[in-house]
Amino acid sequence: MYKDLLEVQIISPQKKVFEGKCSSVSSVNSVGPFDILPEHENFISLIRQYVSVVSNGEMRKFDIKDAVLKADSNQIHVFVGIESLA
Repeated sequence: MYKDLLEVQIISPQKKVFEGKCSSVSSVNSVGPFDILPEHENFISLIRQYVSVVSNGEMRKFDIKDAVLKADSNQIHVFVGIESLA
């Protein structure tokens, strides 16, 4: 079991959708489904369909059409609704 957890924030221009410590994050990008666990390689991806998080053993799924996900040193930021800012 990983001793570290992911610090996850899902943010839209209007509000903070979710913030918390999670053991995993899952989503879909143009290549297909993917999972992020603690100590995951840093990356940025456009995501589609959804983001799901596992926090305290409970899975929560957020339906998201388009967003940008940034993973950096166990910090996960999901920026939702950025197309409306352009």
